[in-house]
This record gives sequence, C-alpha cells and structure tokens, in this order.
Amino acid sequence: MMIKNCRLVLIVIFLFGLPIPKTPAQTPSTSPVSLKTKIPHLANHKFVVNPMVSDPFIQTHFRNTLGFGQALDMDLPILVIDDETVWGIRGDLMFIGLDFEYQIAFKEWMAAFVNFNIYGRLGSGVQSMLAQGVSAATNMELGWMFRLHHGDRTMLSATVNLWNSSGTIVNFYDFLIGIIEEGGLTPENQLVRKRPFLRGGGGLRYAWAASDLIGVNLLGEIAYGESVDRRESNKIYFNAGVSTDIDLRHTRVKIPVGFAVGGGVDSFPSGGDNTIDRNLMQSFLRISYTGRDDFLLSLDMTWSRFSMRQLDQTVNAAMTTINMKYFF
Repeated sequence: MMIKNCRLVLIVIFLFGLPIPKTPAQTPSTSPVSLKTKIPHLANHKFVVNPMVSDPFIQTHFRNTLGFGQALDMDLPILVIDDETVWGIRGDLMFIGLDFEYQIAFKEWMAAFVNFNIYGRLGSGVQSMLAQGVSAATNMELGWMFRLHHGDRTMLSATVNLWNSSGTIVNFYDFLIGIIEEGGLTPENQLVRKRPFLRGGGGLRYAWAASDLIGVNLLGEIAYGESVDRRESNKIYFNAGVSTDIDLRHTRVKIPVGFAVGGGVDSFPSGGDNTIDRNLMQSFLRISYTGRDDFLLSLDMTWSRFSMRQLDQTVNAAMTTINMKYFF
C-alpha cells in the first residue's frame, strides 16, 4: 500500500511539473510563504504536518481529529457446543477515534503540549460483537519540547514525555467460554476488565525542507513503563515514523493543496487486555487545504496492520479521519 501511495505522489509531481524558479523581480512579500505564515515552514516550504509523525516546530497550536475505520479481512472464531455451531464468521470490526492536542510555546526554543485521545472498538454485527467484545482506550500524553537545532532548511527538537493510559474491555466471548468450561461464574472470569498503565520517556523530531516543493519529517520515541497485558511486567516501548509532503503551490498550477505520505511502527499499547499482540504497522495518505496561513484542514486515509492475541491472526484495517489544526 505504501508503494502505491509513493507512486501517486510521483505521478502528481510529474504532471504538475517541477518547482517554479525564482526571478529577480520576486521578493519575500510575493513569495508563496509570506512573513505572516504561522503554519510550520522552513526556507520557502510550508510543511503538511500530520499527527502520525509529530513535527519539531516550537509553535502554539490546537488540533482536533475525528475518525472511523473497519477491519478488512478478519476471521471470527466459531463457537461449537455439543456439535452445534452457535455463531459463525459474519460481522466486521469497527474502530472510532477522537483526538485533541494543544501545544503552547513559552519561548522560541521551548514548548509544552498535551494530547488526549479516545479510541473505541466494537463489532458491526452480533457475531463480531460477541467474538471481540467492546473495548475503549483513553490516552493522555504530557510533554515538553526543546529545540536543539534550527537551520535554513532543517530543524531538530527533543521531547520529554509522560503517557497515562487506561483500557476497558467488555469481553463476551471469553466470559461465555469461561462459564462453559468452569460450569458457572468464577472470580477470575469477569465480563468487564479495566487496566491503567503509565509510561515515561522521550524522543527526537526532525524536519527537512528538501526543496520549495518537498519536505521530510522524522520521529523517534522510546519509553519505559507498564504493559496493557496483565501477564507482562514493565517493558520498553518505541515509536518511529517518517513522512514526505509536497505543496502544489510551488508547481505550475499553484493550487492551495498539499499531500503527505508516510508510515511507521508503534509498540505502545492501547486498548484492553488483548487488543494488540505485537507492533502496530501503519501507512497513510494525507490531503490538506493549505490556502490559509494559520489553519490546515486535512483528510487522512490510514492503513494499519496488527496482530490480535484472541483471534490469533493478523488483521488489516483502514481508517478515515478529518483533521483540523489551528496555529496562533
């Protein structure tokens, strides 16, 4: 899927042409990136920033995101009692997400930020709801960001982060199997399970304006703390991502639209006891309106691949989100 996204970007660049060279008559006031631009930029490139690969810019902003998705190829378990099939393999797995972020710049080299998100998972039919239950995860991230380097076309910042999360799952399948195997209710067999977990760490964020047309963002984070799985002790987690964006205002068409493609791998836990077994692999395509100097409106299409312990299989999921980000 990432290869197809990269091909799409290359085709767009080929069709619309290379960046327009500056002429002697061009001045900073007529440059596509004006002096009043608040959207993150380096040199003459305005970045199509995205929440998957956080940027290193020390600015004040507010972001909110709303999304929904669906598992694409999930096989649900079949429950058989006395040679009679109770339910089959029909039904899909649905995902919903709501995300808020606020960052405030205290100095030109230092900022603080808070991120709060809620993710839910439920079945679209009776069979899938019984098989996978209903789960919800709330995550809060607090952090400080410090600028380490600021060049004409590059910027590097470091972060210190604290993640506080909580997962709740209503597991109909395990609850019913436990009743059948144990012959009734037991203290260990619970329909609703909750699990809070805390982690601390930090990371690096890097931005590079390769040209007026193309920008690159890199992210690397590491943390240590509690696991969402009660059977595991404290462990180390990591998150890494890369994205490339283009701004069509620097092509012959000069339209206020930007594109970003990228991907990453994330081992940070989220959800209930058995949501994700191993690392979460993600890739995305972002389309943004870039006509404002203080506002980005974006449509994201994200493809995820992860392993679910209860189903003992790898699941592919697609999610669509609407993202609004304001810069002050």
